[in-house]
Amino acid sequence: MISISRVRTVAIGRAKAGVRRLWASPAYAKLLVLHDRVAARPASRVLPAERRDRVVLVSPSGRGNIGDQAMFEAILANTDGAIDIVLHSSNSLRVPVSDLHRVRLHVLPRLVRGGLIRRIPDVRSFAALAGSASEVMVPGADTIDGGHAHASLARLSLVVLAHDAGAAARVQGFSWSDHVPASVTTLMRSVAKRALVFPRDPRAVERLQASHVAPITPAADVVFSYRREADLSADLQSWLDSQKEAGRRVVALNVSGFIARNKDLLDEYVTVVSHLRSRDVSVLFVPHVLRAGDSDLVAIRHVVERVGLGEDFLIENQLSPAQVQTVARGCACVITGRMHFAIMSLSNAVPAVTLATVGKVEGLYDMFSLPELVVQPAPGMAESIVNALESVLADRTSFASTISSSLGRVQELSARNFDAGGSH
Repeated sequence: MISISRVRTVAIGRAKAGVRRLWASPAYAKLLVLHDRVAARPASRVLPAERRDRVVLVSPSGRGNIGDQAMFEAILANTDGAIDIVLHSSNSLRVPVSDLHRVRLHVLPRLVRGGLIRRIPDVRSFAALAGSASEVMVPGADTIDGGHAHASLARLSLVVLAHDAGAAARVQGFSWSDHVPASVTTLMRSVAKRALVFPRDPRAVERLQASHVAPITPAADVVFSYRREADLSADLQSWLDSQKEAGRRVVALNVSGFIARNKDLLDEYVTVVSHLRSRDVSVLFVPHVLRAGDSDLVAIRHVVERVGLGEDFLIENQLSPAQVQTVARGCACVITGRMHFAIMSLSNAVPAVTLATVGKVEGLYDMFSLPELVVQPAPGMAESIVNALESVLADRTSFASTISSSLGRVQELSARNFDAGGSH
């Protein structure tokens, strides 16, 4: 006899699959945009251009993700004037003290993730902001190309609303995978005719062109336009200083909770740590995302439970993006499953061995001609990580020089995300 719980599980699975098929349909994209346009009408008071003196930023999700915080700070640092910031929650991201005087925060929790009916109040609030804005910015990263189709469509629909409201709009620094739902591709074609769109790597550019999305402006991740440094905690700085005084090289190791949630690679990380210790290299364990569900700190602790901490160091709090860059500069190499940790390392000419996820990492490393530093997260990856690491440790100066030779051009591409008018 089939149990009731089994029947319920199957029914729920089929329902979810049905919803995903609906979201992937171009008809759903059209429905969503129509819905949002109708919902926005009661709030669609449009100011003349000469009275528009604010920029609207639809912020990254944040919620314990240092990469999102870095994107957020990069955009603030490269945007002048008054800014209205749309947040998922009041504690999603931290506004730097130096920017508090020029920002207004608007918490619209259902604007991106909410269902059609529940989004209506937040869509109206957004439309009111767009109607008085000179520009609307939507940072894309890996949220635009349909990993969560409804959220991607919702973000792109906001760009359409911004255009309807008379604001200039741009989708900044985003990836574009090779398996984007048809609904998202269809809507992106429409968005590209209304706004500036800035894919952040050559593979994204090629895929967009193959999907007949035009015009586009090739760019790079916005975080390449944000170099900062900050003091570290006394205990961490003391440990780094002690390693330097002892003549020991430091390798920063990040274990992605996102990858760990889907793949058991614990033995691989144990092998990597054991190899580093056999080479008399100190390990700095660095969590990049600290939140329920995919916390790097939880994944790192599982590794430490297996290998012990010994004389190595585990960071247990969330660093600021500036502190991450300071940490990277003190390391011979970084090993990471989080792409923005790699970006903040590369921004400082520090080699980073990076695990590839959802097709976005390979394009990043194409820009530096360093495909050998990309590793697929799969059983047996320890050998690939160790091989890449040994290449770096054997000739770090050469790797740093290769990164530096490309960094200027990559930073120029990143700056396009903020150029007035952009470039097609």
